[in-house]
Formats: sequence, C-alpha cells, structure tokens
Amino acid sequence: MLYRGVEMDSDMLAEFLRERYYNELLSATEDKSVVIDFNDFDRYDPPSADMLLDHPEEVLAAFQEALKKIDMPEQKINIRFRNLPEKRNIRIRNLRAKHLNKLWCIDAVIKAASEVLPQIYEIIFECPACNKKITVPQDSGLVKKPYMCECGTRGDFKQVEKKLFDTRWLTCVEPFEITTGEQPGKISIFLKEDMTTPRMQKKTKKSRKG
Repeated sequence: MLYRGVEMDSDMLAEFLRERYYNELLSATEDKSVVIDFNDFDRYDPPSADMLLDHPEEVLAAFQEALKKIDMPEQKINIRFRNLPEKRNIRIRNLRAKHLNKLWCIDAVIKAASEVLPQIYEIIFECPACNKKITVPQDSGLVKKPYMCECGTRGDFKQVEKKLFDTRWLTCVEPFEITTGEQPGKISIFLKEDMTTPRMQKKTKKSRKG
C-alpha cells in the first residue's frame, strides 16, 4: 500500500501487532494507545523501522490500516513508539527545517502546561438537495466548508456533526546540565488525543524532564 509515495505493507504490520502486542491492544481502553518499543519493531522489520524515523505520518497511517485487519473491539487506538535509537537524539537549539516531519528525541524540562481543551478535527455537513453527508477535515481555527456536493449543489451546507479531540500545549526548555553558559533552547509541544489523558497529565507536569 502506498502512503504519500512511501510503500508500506499493512498486512505485515497487522501480523507484527497480532504477534507482539495483541494483549496490549485488547487492554487499550482508557488511554486508547499502545506503546511499541522501537527496538522490537526494528528487529521484526528493519526497513520499516528505518522508514518510521523519516516518514512517521505515513507509517503510522499504515498501522491504522493494519489495526482494521485485526479481530478486536472497534475503537481508534493510536500507535506510539519509545526508545528511539540514540542517533535520533537532538538538542532543541539544533532543530531546523530539515528535521520537520521526522522522529527525534529531545531532552527538555517542562516549564509551563496549558489546560486540556477540545479542538474540532472534522465536521460533517449535509447537502440540502440530496441529503448526502460530506465530511470535511478541520486543521485551523476557521471552519472549512464543502465547496460543492457530488450532485452539483453549491451553497450553504448544514452542519450535522462535529468531531473533537482533546489538546494541550507544553512549553519546554533544555535542562541546565546541557546549557551551562548558553542560552537554553525553547520549544512548544502540541499534545492531542491519548497524550492528554489524566495519566499523561501526571507525566507532563511542570518541571519534569521530557
């Protein structure tokens, strides 16, 4: 299966999840996520593990397709990874445009954390002519509306449903130990969905290392 030009085998990913993380998937209730050890994935399929580091969105999308092939209760489960290789460690101050949309590890102290707030990620509209439901992804503060229905109707479509997830912002700085005599790097981190649960809130309290 091709994801944005990246070839991924969702059948292989389904087999990996079924063999190594099936019990964790079944118990993923409150947090709705399963954390996979990168080293485990790398031993199972090194090329896909390397692809994950440079094309995480595409590989994680393939994991979502793989989950559909596993016999388990229907719910969205996010796949997360821990223990990335040491070569992916980077200082906040060294982050550049070339590092965007890839997986990296940073050492940071949380200086501030926002409250958990809902954010709309999808709105379903209804065509007044044919009653077709039109789903429009949302990625900003401005509501995006459908331009035209498949039946050719244009105009003001009625909103029938909004889908939301929880979000939270963290403000992080480099720890004192690695910034002696330097201005510490600073970064804002956006958390959503399972990363905002009460358990994760405890893990991301102010002044904790990330």
